[in-house]
Amino acid sequence: MKPRRLFAALLTLGMSLSLAAPALAAETADARLTRVTLAVKGTLGVDDGYTEFYGEPSETALGTTWSLRWSDDTRTLNVNATEEGKVLSMSYWDQEPAYVYRGAGYGPKFPAMTAAQARTYAQAFLDKVLTAGETALFGDSERDSLSAASYTFGGTILLNDTDSPLTFRVRVRLSDGMVTSFSRGDVSQYVGELPAPDTVTTPEKAGELLAGPFELYVEYVWDSEREMAVLRYLPKARDDYYVDAATGELVNLTELRALLNRQYAAGADNMKNEAAVDTMLFAPEAGPTLTEAELAGVAKLEGVMTQEALGALVKGYKALGLDAFELVGANFSVYTPEIPVIAENGEPTGETQEG
Repeated sequence: MKPRRLFAALLTLGMSLSLAAPALAAETADARLTRVTLAVKGTLGVDDGYTEFYGEPSETALGTTWSLRWSDDTRTLNVNATEEGKVLSMSYWDQEPAYVYRGAGYGPKFPAMTAAQARTYAQAFLDKVLTAGETALFGDSERDSLSAASYTFGGTILLNDTDSPLTFRVRVRLSDGMVTSFSRGDVSQYVGELPAPDTVTTPEKAGELLAGPFELYVEYVWDSEREMAVLRYLPKARDDYYVDAATGELVNLTELRALLNRQYAAGADNMKNEAAVDTMLFAPEAGPTLTEAELAGVAKLEGVMTQEALGALVKGYKALGLDAFELVGANFSVYTPEIPVIAENGEPTGETQEG
């Protein structure tokens, strides 16, 4: 290759690398908010009629969650979501009247639907917010009530059709089937990765392994029904065990708990890099867009420092003596004067607070 051609090839390669460099840079806060907002709008079908919007990140050792808020003169929608846009909780309030005028006074409406009908609305909502491998298993059903204005359903989230410690709650408004409140547990709130659903052992084999640690001893025990002493085999005190279905190994849970407690006491509980769990985003094919109000809310995070940059800045103050410390969490708040305080039922209390 001639020198001129070699120089041209190197120049082209250099330009390609320089163009790719911005893509490798850390994603800015406003860009992250844009991505999360679009994902949540696609999942919940948030309309473009809201006139106010803002979002705030909360950085923890387990990852980032986003608090999103839409509002206008008559409605308020609050959503908490993961960095990937998975909806963890939601509360909605509007000026839906709870009572109708009846002659000289007010009286409650009769329910517009039964508990069973309300549950179909709850299931339809869960079908939108649950992600790949997640299934809702409802607990005890609500009973019909003539004075009810809403029904609340709860249950367990199955992972790959397997029971889990994750739970959910959904409240359905009976006048129109609107879901006004939702909350759930998520794997992102735990350390570690979710294993594949495949197992390498059988329940019978696991039972054999679990029977192994038992040690029995014989002693006299008083039988009150027969009023006599009898010899019985009893188990000795033993640790707790479980069988890892993915490996088939017998694990001593008591020793594992003791090890974790020792690590925590020694300050070795920094496990933030072990919390990566794949999630799936829901969004319509056409894809939602940001309104002017949402763009204005996103713009409020322009130039916000990353958690890493903030940690480096604080460590720069030598008087604080933080050289040996690591920043594992940071909360960012958008200044919004006179925010109405919302109660747990999603309705305003009449009080306000500073942003």
